[in-house]
Order: sequence, then structure tokens, then C-alpha cells
Amino acid sequence: ATQHHTLSGQDQSSTSLQQETVMMTRWCGAQNGVFAMLALISVVVTVHSQADSDIISPDPKNLSALYACSPGNIATKFPFCNTSLSQEARVADLVGRIPDDVKADILTARASASSKGRGGVPAIGLPSYYWGTNCINSVENGDHGESTHCVGDTCPTRFASPPNWMATFNRTMMREMARTFAMELRALFNVNAARGLDCWGPVINLNRDPRWGRNGEAGSEDPYLMSAYSTEFTTGFQQSTPTDTRFLSGVATLKHFNANSLESSDGFSRHTFDVQVPNASFADAYFPAFEHAIRTADARGVMCAYNSVQGIPSCLSPLLKQVREAWGFRGYVTSDSDSVADAWKAHKYEHITAPQACCMAVRDGGCDIDSGSTFQNALMDGITQGYCHAQDVDGALANTFKTRFDLGLFDDPTTQPLTALGMEAVDTNASKALNYAASADSLVLLTNPSHGPFNVLPFDLESTTRIAVVGPFANDTTAILGTHYKKDMCPGGTTECVASLCDVLTRMAATNKAPTTVHCVQGTGVTKQDARDGSKIADAVAACAAADVCVLAGGIDNKVEHEGHDRTSIDLPAIQHELTQGVIATGKPVAMVLINGGMVAVEPEMRHDNVAIIEAMLPGPLGPEALADHIFGRANAFGRLPYTIYKASFVNETAMTEMDLRVRLTRRKHLASNFDQSSCIINRWSVPHCLVRACRVGDFAGAAALGTWITRRVGLARVLGPCNAYVALLCDVIIAMPVHSIASTTGLWLFCIDIVATSGRWPPGVHTGITNTTCCFRLATG
Repeated sequence: ATQHHTLSGQDQSSTSLQQETVMMTRWCGAQNGVFAMLALISVVVTVHSQADSDIISPDPKNLSALYACSPGNIATKFPFCNTSLSQEARVADLVGRIPDDVKADILTARASASSKGRGGVPAIGLPSYYWGTNCINSVENGDHGESTHCVGDTCPTRFASPPNWMATFNRTMMREMARTFAMELRALFNVNAARGLDCWGPVINLNRDPRWGRNGEAGSEDPYLMSAYSTEFTTGFQQSTPTDTRFLSGVATLKHFNANSLESSDGFSRHTFDVQVPNASFADAYFPAFEHAIRTADARGVMCAYNSVQGIPSCLSPLLKQVREAWGFRGYVTSDSDSVADAWKAHKYEHITAPQACCMAVRDGGCDIDSGSTFQNALMDGITQGYCHAQDVDGALANTFKTRFDLGLFDDPTTQPLTALGMEAVDTNASKALNYAASADSLVLLTNPSHGPFNVLPFDLESTTRIAVVGPFANDTTAILGTHYKKDMCPGGTTECVASLCDVLTRMAATNKAPTTVHCVQGTGVTKQDARDGSKIADAVAACAAADVCVLAGGIDNKVEHEGHDRTSIDLPAIQHELTQGVIATGKPVAMVLINGGMVAVEPEMRHDNVAIIEAMLPGPLGPEALADHIFGRANAFGRLPYTIYKASFVNETAMTEMDLRVRLTRRKHLASNFDQSSCIINRWSVPHCLVRACRVGDFAGAAALGTWITRRVGLARVLGPCNAYVALLCDVIIAMPVHSIASTTGLWLFCIDIVATSGRWPPGVHTGITNTTCCFRLATG
């Protein structure tokens, strides 16, 4: 089935960038539920064009200042602007013209902001350049890389957070969201609202432990899924335009290399921690996402991490440099925020000094850019003191300039289609449609038990006259935006353009045939009895008791988990458990929505038959709309968990500092599940080949993405999702795939796992004597 939607507006300028294509692949089950059939839905969306008087277009004077070799600039008289020469020759000429006293400035990230414009050489027409644009769920290129302010009434698109991207299991959608970043960053750069064209993202460190404070920036515990994400992000962000293949649209910077997933735990910080795991664990778990993006998508940037790897600070590591080179890496490397300083200050590596650290980073670790002040303060001293040579520094300069050449910054901007992009390419109708689709497809239905003659969800709006919306996130417009939110969402630096779940449900209720009231009461804060609306738990319970249905929005925010801070508990905060138990005790149907980066344990809530639980993660500004549509049956596009849901007891027996995933995967008793798996116990490491199918006869249309997983050690698993309303189907049979969770509307499920033995090398002690076997569960509703 193919749908072509032209969303309002005339064609854009003649850059052939008129259209953004959103490809959404879905698996729909056959009518009889035997196997699944594929429906490819292609939504071709024409970019919305504003009225000419509203469009902010690139200023030729601004472009001339950004592009060194613009006609009339002083740089055009030098060979590095001569396009008849090879890029290598042009870069060599430019490096040879850089004075020693400015080299360290050029190799310092965010120099144009932190160093008052240093990093340029006016005598040869070289402009300064800003390294450090964060791209996590939006283009963020402000004074410290955290916010790009709106231009007039137009603001950059903010998508759901990376865990949501991966919950869609949709490669094309991931690629298109990254493509949106690239086009918007180009447009913002052209109108002088953004400072650079490199993107410090994606974060592709594994969600190996739910306590890690940056799980909301990363995404999945599965190396293969993270590899798919890193590859599609890189492809979408960097790919050239169809009409001009000379230049990259942007440069993706994969971070944080490598094995970076501890902020502050067990007496260590990210600045002092040394990752010691077997090489096999690096090869199987920590390297794949980086390797695939470099080998397959030609990622041109890598960020080295704060932590050490096998005793050597990441940015100084010859091993990590050799690994990148073996993959064919041909881009630039930046440090994390002064992680070069960490080498001698925090790690105290071999008692080196700052000049030594700088030289070892440039020479041994292949670190070209320092995000901090260490290069500026000590790099040239390292040469003077004999710790490295001028050629080492010039090599770093060459790498960074080559990246800028690849972006077209040393060619005539008037010949480049990308320089014609203005604000009409930002926050388009296409990006809005993609934004909603991504949020909707990322919601995961954890439980949906039978409640009376039906399952809890979907709620029936037509028969509902009273809706209660309770919980700390009932009126939230900030936590849903993700971990990098800094009041940059709406014009004027507010969140007034974001609708809360309460706002959306109130609008929805107004469309109901029967008069319908919506009562919104927070009842509590996230961790304390400090609801912003002044209400108490008793008020929220009373609201649900008086309603026909209750929507409870809880979870955690960036005050509980964030960069620099790991959690010590993964349980839903105690005050919220108190709220949920009171609400559940009313006996009313409850749709519980979880907002979080890393998972939260909700074992008590999973035991009740009047509660359906939706894992929303950090669904972005359109998350509340997607949630409302799913809760009331207007949409059915649930995703799949990108990580495991554990019991709260997980933290008591698993050290945060245990980095070997092979050890972690043997600890299965802490997995949370809403149905008994005892009839077919399957260890992730012991299933070489499996086919998972779920079949149900039903009359609700739905959508689900097909996941086919291949890993070096584990083999293949395929998930065929049924065309059925309110289904969350996940595979828990190979390394790092999520826990089972099935929820349906009505009827009987047949859930089967076909296991086929294959040869392969497995961890010591793992039983491999599996013959061709089928394990089936006959599951009643829910």
C-alpha cells in the first residue's frame, strides 16, 4: 500500500531538495494469523514553503565570511583555493601557511565561542570554525553546544530521544530523522544561527546497565541494534545531495569511544574509571556500533571518551587508534570535554604532565581536536620540550582541514546547492509528520491485561464522559523533551508550544459526542510530595475514583538521571509507588505511562489486572499526542523495547563497574516478566538460531516493524509481528535482546519459538546440544 501525501506549500528553490521521503516499513499479520505479510507504506512529503515575506534566506555576505574561498575573498589567491589541485595538495598548502601561535587554537573545539574568535587567520582569509554541535534529538549549537535558539518563530525540530528511535526498529525512520538534522543544521548555518557543520552525535555507547545516567542519550543494550542506529544516523546525516556529490551534508561524530557507560558509581567517576574487560567483550559488545558506522557509512568523526581502556586513557590509546585505522577510518577525532586533561589530572597516567598528555593524544591516540583548554595551554610546549614533533601537530591540522574541505567550506558557496537552504527547510511539515510517526512507533506496550470482558486498552472515548490524568508528568512539557533540553524548544525560550498529556486529552475530549470532562491532578512530584500544582496523593486518587478511566503519567526526569550522575536505584520512586497503589485500588481502568531514559522497575503495578503499562521513554514534544492516540485507540503502532526491563533487585547483585557483558547476561533472575516462561527456559547465549512467531485471529489493524538480528556469536533470530491491536512482541533469545512482553485485546495466543542447532564458537560452559525444537506457549488474553 502506497500513500503519497503532499503537505501544503509550493516547491522549494531549484536545489532538488523539495522533498523528504519518509519510508515506514510495517509487518502486518495475515487475516488468519498464520504468518505475516509486508505492507510498505511510503509517505512522500513535500517540504512546506512559507510565504516569501516570512522566509529568512542565506545572506551572501554571511556565506562569504563562512566559506574561505568565496569569490572576492583574499584566500582565493592561494593554492588551497585552487580546485584544479588535489584535495591533498590543497590541504598541505593550507597547513603550511598556519602560524605556530594559532595552531593550538585551530585544534580547540568551540574556539569561536570560548576563545573570542581565535582559530582564524585573517592574513590568509581563514575563518575560525566552531567544532561542537551536539545532535542528540535536535540540532544544538549554542554557546556550549547545548541550544540553537529559534530564528523568528521557527525552531529546529526536536525528535524523541535515541531510546525511542531504536524502539521503532525502523532503519529508514532513523536515517530520515538524521537527515532532518543535517538539512536543518545547514539551513541554520547559512543564516548564521548555527556555527558548525559537524555533529557531536550519535551517542552509541551500550545501555549496558539501567543505572547509567546517560541512557536517555544512548538507546539500546543490543550491539546489533546500536550498529543499525549508528549506521543509519551516519548515512542520513552525512550523505551528499543528489545533484552535488562533491561534499558531505554534515559530519557525524560517533561518541564516546570506547566502553563509556559509567558516570559516578562505586567510588569511580567517568574521569577516573578504567575499563578492563577481555578483548572478546570489546569485539562482541563495545566495538560493533562504531565499526559498522565507519566501515559501512564512512563516519568521518569520532569522540574519544573520558575513561581509560585497559589502562590507557582513551584519547591517548594507540590500541584504539589502530582499531579505527583497521576499520578504514578517514576522519577527525575530538576529545570529550577536556578528556585530554583527565589523562594527567584524573587518571594520573604514568605521572605525565599536560604537555606530555597533549603530545601523546596527538601522536599516539590520533586525537586531533581538544574540547577544552589543554591544547591551547600546553600543546606547543610539548613540541618545545621534545615530547612530539611539529609534524604530529600538522597531521592533526590536516585531518581537521580535510573534514572542513569535505563539507565544502573551501569551495565557492555559489556553486553548492546546500548553501541555498534557508529557514524554509527548518521545522517543515515533513519533519513534523516524521516527528509524530517516530514518537508513535516508539511507544512500547508492556502489559495490557484482561479487565472484565475486554483488555484494559484501548479506552473507548465514545463511552467515556470523565477522564482523570494524574501523576508527576500529567502536565509535563519538559521531561518528555529529553536530557539535553535547555529551554530552547519554542520561540522566546519557553515550552509554550509543547502540549502536555493533559492538554492533548482535553482537546481530544472536546471532540467527543457526549460532554466529557478531563480532570488533571499531579498528586506528587517525581521523588517527593512536591507536586507543582500543590495537590496531594489523596487528590489524585479521588480524581481517578470519580472518573471512568484514569491515565497515570509517572517515571523519572533529568534530576534523577543525567550526565555525570548514575542512579543507585532503578525502582520507580517510592512516592510514586504510593500514588499508583492508591489509584489502582479504585478499581478503575488505568493506563500507566512511564517517562524515563533508563528503565524503571514497576513490579507491583504489573500484578494488577486493571492496569495497562506503556513504556514511553522520552517521546519528545509530540509524545503526548501519540500517547493519547494509542490510549484511546486512534493509533496502533507500538514499538519494541530496546533494552531489558529488570526487577528492582537487579542493583543488589550486579555491580555497576562490571563491564563484561558476557558475565552480565548470565544473571537472568532479575528479569521482570508478566507471564510464566518456565515451560521453555532459553538462555541468550545458548540459542544459535531461532524463529519467533506470534499468531492471533483478530479484527484490529496494526503495525509493527520486522526485526532480523544477526550477530557474530549468536546466530539469527527473526521476529514476525502480528497485525493486531495493542501488541508488544519482543525476542529474548539472543544476546542483549529485550524481555518478552505480550499483550493483546482478546482471544488466545499461540507463541512459538523454533530452535535450530548451528555450529559456532560459544562461551565456555554454555550448553550447545540443542536439536531442532519448538517451544510453544498457549496464552490466554493478556
